[in-house]
Amino acid sequence: MPSIVDVMTAALADLPFWALYAAMLGWALARGTFFYAVGSATHHPRLAPLTARFTTGPIGTALTRVESGGARAVTGTYVVPGLAAATQVVAGMVGMDRRRYAVGFVAAAAPWAVVEALAGNVVLTVLTSGWAWTLLAVAGGALVVRHSHRLPRLALGPRPATA
Repeated sequence: MPSIVDVMTAALADLPFWALYAAMLGWALARGTFFYAVGSATHHPRLAPLTARFTTGPIGTALTRVESGGARAVTGTYVVPGLAAATQVVAGMVGMDRRRYAVGFVAAAAPWAVVEALAGNVVLTVLTSGWAWTLLAVAGGALVVRHSHRLPRLALGPRPATA
């Protein structure tokens, strides 16, 4: 019996680009609308004490930056994985105007969907082809070599005197 990944890979491989783009754009729009709604729900009176507790410190800074940046802040965060969802929630929390949010949101989702439609199928194919563990090992090894100077040195004897 084929796995769900095999079924999805086969289904995606048979779709034309416009269908992949439409699916990815729909996904981005649905996800962004959901996260904005989650942020907007924090204005509910029953959640006010909880919201007040969590709007200080780094979250308060994020609230201020998104509020001052507006649609530009929503658009700019799409290039950083994970930051888009957080910004969308914060945009709802600060009560950003829905039209203003939509302008920045759609301006970011449209190019994101192109990249996702083109690269997503390639990434899915690579990850399901058996090369995923090899790529992970190479990336891990490169990180270790790159940051090996930060690792503590083994003390195998007295350190040489420095002048």
